[in-house]
Amino acid sequence: MRQILFFFFCIILCASSNAAGLLNNIVPVPRQVNISEGYYTLPSQIKIRLKGNDRDQIRLAAFQLAECWKENFGVEPVVLDAASKEAAHLVFYINTRMTADSLALIGNNVGEGYFLNINESGIVVEAPSAKGLFYGTMSLVQLFDKASDSKVQMGAIADFPVMQMRGISDDISRGQVSTLDNFKRIIKFMARYKMNSYFLYLEDMVQLESYPSIGKGRGALSKKDIIELDKYAKSYYVDLIPIFQTLGHYENILNQPEFLHLAEYPGAASLCITCDSVYLFLDKVLAEVSSMFSSDVLHIGADESWDVGLGKSKAYVDKVGIAAAHAAHYDKVLQLCRKYKKKPMMYGDIILDHPEILTMLSKDVTIMNWQYDDQYAYPSTKKLKDAGFNTLVSPAVWNFTTSFPAYTIALPNIQYLTKSGIEQGSLGSITSQWGDYGAETFRELNLFGYAWSAQCSWSYEKNDLYTFSKNYFADFFGTTDSQLPRLYQYFSGVFSTLIWNEVWQHPMLPLKENKWLAYGLNPSARTSFQNWTLPGIVDQLQDLKSKVKRNAAHLDYLIFIVQLNKWFSNKTQMQSYLQDAQKDRPVRMDKLADLIDANISAIPQLKGEYRKLWLRTNRPENLNLIEDKFDRMLSNVKQIKEQVRRESFKPPLIESKFIYAKDSDTSFARVVTFRKNFSVKGDITRAPIQIIGDSYCKLYVNGKLATQVYTTASLSLTTEYNRVKMLDIASLLNSGENTIEIIAESFKKKPAAGCNFIGVVACSGGDVELYSDEKWEAKPLGKNEWQKAVTNKNTLKITAPNFATNTPSWIER
Repeated sequence: MRQILFFFFCIILCASSNAAGLLNNIVPVPRQVNISEGYYTLPSQIKIRLKGNDRDQIRLAAFQLAECWKENFGVEPVVLDAASKEAAHLVFYINTRMTADSLALIGNNVGEGYFLNINESGIVVEAPSAKGLFYGTMSLVQLFDKASDSKVQMGAIADFPVMQMRGISDDISRGQVSTLDNFKRIIKFMARYKMNSYFLYLEDMVQLESYPSIGKGRGALSKKDIIELDKYAKSYYVDLIPIFQTLGHYENILNQPEFLHLAEYPGAASLCITCDSVYLFLDKVLAEVSSMFSSDVLHIGADESWDVGLGKSKAYVDKVGIAAAHAAHYDKVLQLCRKYKKKPMMYGDIILDHPEILTMLSKDVTIMNWQYDDQYAYPSTKKLKDAGFNTLVSPAVWNFTTSFPAYTIALPNIQYLTKSGIEQGSLGSITSQWGDYGAETFRELNLFGYAWSAQCSWSYEKNDLYTFSKNYFADFFGTTDSQLPRLYQYFSGVFSTLIWNEVWQHPMLPLKENKWLAYGLNPSARTSFQNWTLPGIVDQLQDLKSKVKRNAAHLDYLIFIVQLNKWFSNKTQMQSYLQDAQKDRPVRMDKLADLIDANISAIPQLKGEYRKLWLRTNRPENLNLIEDKFDRMLSNVKQIKEQVRRESFKPPLIESKFIYAKDSDTSFARVVTFRKNFSVKGDITRAPIQIIGDSYCKLYVNGKLATQVYTTASLSLTTEYNRVKMLDIASLLNSGENTIEIIAESFKKKPAAGCNFIGVVACSGGDVELYSDEKWEAKPLGKNEWQKAVTNKNTLKITAPNFATNTPSWIER
């Protein structure tokens, strides 16, 4: 059979033929395909022969085929012994002695290349390795899944990948954390489309014996979880690789008092590179993480470490320079990787910002070049290659800002960054998904982008997005209905895509202008378009539910997007009416009341549906982050309803101001003490106050420390709750004279230490309202005289607190 197969290819690969039959059925498109006349009719019960020495691995490929066969045809295949004289319909053959000419047809790729031949005698899957045999089986499985008439086109395939590593990076650190079953489903999805690298972006989402508080209550993966997933991934030829941060993006950990000493400064997201305790910490955690994953690769993160040199390490960085400081830290971490026998990888953004690092960095580290903008060329890939480093390119599926992945950006980003990687000899292409600010966007909607990434990194020269889209949806849903690709096109359009910070915006605020995506799209135009199209989309989705043969549950996510869009259209109209009402423009109050009631009715329903979809694939932890957004929106709308009833509209933003102190005519103080003296008469019943820092503040009441606030803005919603501190200071107050002091410190490159304070002291002699403004006194560090505080431009939109319900302010996204 082997000689026949090779002779067949020697003839057909030189011939000109129409390869549409197989090309339109397999994702990713095979590299070399030729179609023969006629079809092979599948028997009612297929007989399989296994040939080759590695029987366990051959059986794995046969198992995948058997599972597919039983699902499609309802019967178990018969597996024949290699010595059996009985004729087989299908032969799985690991051939470790292929000729040089045969190997040349699969690019001399003995690791992943394969042959697939279908003729009147039967079907042969042949490869020089078990992994290649598995990938050949995945192609055959796709053909069998589409063989509704029990026929498959005869022909031959010689296939191998253009890139060595192909896969995804899955952020589980900010919201959605898959159940084990869902993780396994992702791995099977990857294997079906011949991806081999699954990077788990962890941050604090791994349980550690040395630091049990890390990831506690967040759904962090246990050692048992990881070992189980690792073993499962290996059975599908997927390498499970940890991305464990070693410098920046530590906000979830450093926000805990236990780890504050490891931070560059209070509130930093980066570790202190001049603290010996940091390297003792990293040694412990890397030892544990390394032991959980069998992969010989450890990704050390190290991206976006903007805080380095702004706090404890400032003197050191000023002395050696920011590039040398980073390089020295990287070297220490790389030594730990070698200690635990791991090949290091890291992100390349800081290196590209400071390219002199390239001359200081060990060449044994692979640099992951993440670039998320959509363009035709990416010069950074060549820059890293010319410096002598192995690289990976990493585009994004663009799911982190919108309710549906922004595929209008993601698809060209994936295509052309992968092309750049191929041209510059990158090891592979790893497409990232991120869960910024709670991971609102359901990760199941990323699968289409992952499959496109698989296509680009396996057979880039066969790219055709229109054809790929048809192929993928036919394979994923088991139907060639043309509505499916059109639906994804619809949801990716600027009229249909919702931007999350618009969705959750307080309804009393002016409508946002997100020109980066919608190019100044008028809200009324989008609302009109949605009212025109959404009813038809609902009809399409209900119709498709009865037609698709596989993954019908995926349509529920699209139905939810429709429901979300319909509610958002209603919210936008309400928001527009409210803007008119606040500006004393004529408003139909009955219409506004109807819109408010419709919002109040829809929000709990959306929340319930969102919860159901989340729990279908994810652990329950972190769901509260998104449910809080629904609850906050519902509370806001109910408060608005009361204002409409009274026809008295109050702006939702906080009345207190951020205050600062001048250090000179052109600069603000880096460290400053603010002071407010006030008098209280009578008995104090309660004294709720709220403080927000810019960025690190300590609050003293009559000389006693009341609280401190240091959490700063990041991509983590978990820490966002700590940016605002609310407490009752009644026990620290006296009847008579009182003093509040706030010591503020800024660690920005252009420092401006400030704070925002608001409170009320309820007492028998009359309530005392307190809020930061220019009447407060301020004294910069090193100055002897008190001066008046000043305000500085602060673009944050912060809602007012409700002391009656103990509801703190919320900083709008």
